[in-house]
Amino acid sequence: MAGEIVIYISVTARGGKSWRPVSAILRRDDVYEILGKNPAPGVDEWPFDTGDLVRCRPYDLTDNDRVLVAYEKVDRIA
Repeated sequence: MAGEIVIYISVTARGGKSWRPVSAILRRDDVYEILGKNPAPGVDEWPFDTGDLVRCRPYDLTDNDRVLVAYEKVDRIA
């Protein structure tokens, strides 16, 4: 299994919507577990929590910067 990588989540901050990098680890296919913690919980509103499993897809953040973004929470499989 691969090591930690950076994924991005869309957050609501005082200035509006923005992307935040967060550390995660691949668990299966396109599903990652969020390892990072929200460093500013009173400022940024995260749609996912530390420990959540999320499905990710490629996204062009800028013309030269393709990243993985979390777009939905995934239930844990027992």
